[in-house]
Amino acid sequence: MSVHCRIIVGPTVEILNKMNHADFRKYHAYIDNHPEMEDNYDRLHEPGAKMILFADGMNGQYLRLTYVQSIKENGRIDHGSDLIELAAAPIDANVIKQMQDIYKEYTGNDLQPEQIKNAMWTQWT
Repeated sequence: MSVHCRIIVGPTVEILNKMNHADFRKYHAYIDNHPEMEDNYDRLHEPGAKMILFADGMNGQYLRLTYVQSIKENGRIDHGSDLIELAAAPIDANVIKQMQDIYKEYTGNDLQPEQIKNAMWTQWT
């Protein structure tokens, strides 16, 4: 088995930081109803920014909602944490609203704008 990694950049909110079997079932049921949010290769490489719900399938360490602005294939971040908050820059109000709507639909909870971080992180696939 080969391991591939990519760097994801864009506004991100961490929904879960440790997933269990029930969390994965919920994620897959959600993706079945919202295939446009799956983190598949073709979708990630369509032109333009897109909203993606990432589940760490290798060891269940996170469930993240990211407005993907750029991707670098075969890259990784050599840092103590795989999620690095970038310099504070304003996040577009439409992106915040879209993330709030998805977060509310997925979790049933409200997402506060300060929970959304401009971030860069490594996705291992």
